[in-house]
Amino acid sequence: MRLHTIVAALTLACTGLASAAEWFGNEWGETAIVKMESAPFPHESRAEGFKGRNGTLWPAEVHYMNNEVGLYIPNTFKPGPTTDVIVYFHGHGNDVRKSLETFKIREQIVAANRNAILILPQGPYNASDSGLGKLEDPDGLKNLIAESLGVLNEDGKIPAAELGHVVLTGHSGAYKGIGMCLRQGGVDDHINEVYLLDASYGQLEDFSGWIEKHPEGRFGSIFTDHLAGENVIIMATLSKDKVPFVLRVDDNIEADAEKAPVFFVHTVSLDHNGTVSWLERFLKAGNE
Repeated sequence: MRLHTIVAALTLACTGLASAAEWFGNEWGETAIVKMESAPFPHESRAEGFKGRNGTLWPAEVHYMNNEVGLYIPNTFKPGPTTDVIVYFHGHGNDVRKSLETFKIREQIVAANRNAILILPQGPYNASDSGLGKLEDPDGLKNLIAESLGVLNEDGKIPAAELGHVVLTGHSGAYKGIGMCLRQGGVDDHINEVYLLDASYGQLEDFSGWIEKHPEGRFGSIFTDHLAGENVIIMATLSKDKVPFVLRVDDNIEADAEKAPVFFVHTVSLDHNGTVSWLERFLKAGNE
């Protein structure tokens, strides 16, 4: 057995269980970074690391040992008998802390006035890899949410660990995790909103299948030029099956267009990272 595989096993055994959360407050609410057993990594799929398409090797001991999960409670949050959650997956070359700061995820949730708690799991740590380890396994999302709500309940942040609605969203390489969670995450009855932030590289059948299976749900996809073809494939599938949708270019969106249950936005004004700023608009539309 290779050394980093042994280290991975020891790390999971010693630090895999959810640790006591240390909460940090600011003007936006409270945030904690918690080690969790249900976090995407460590996972057997990356026990030997990962070699990207360009031949770059991402070693396991550097990029796949972090089992942290970010939890964020907005300052406007009102606890109830059930708790809604927004699960956000970051893209390539990123981590939990960087995502929170760079993309203003917390600020967008507050601006959208969503009464929901953010769950942001650590994917491949600052690596160019779309794999999400345990969250690709059956019931992976169910386990992550259950453990997160358990931490929140134990810390007195919510009265009970009972799940309400689930919003799934993410940027760029998040497509794989979102698709696999829709396919077999174990909380299908709770997911009612899915938002892709320039994140339609693959899993297209999972996205169109979810839309067709959940006519009461909401789906949004904002995309730059390089993902236009993938979004056309999703829209063509929906058209074939007579599922209505709205497509707009972001410099010509009339009032209320984005409130459509299935909404595609081709951006000509934002770059790849800039598309994350649309999270607020999707969340706001889903709140009205």
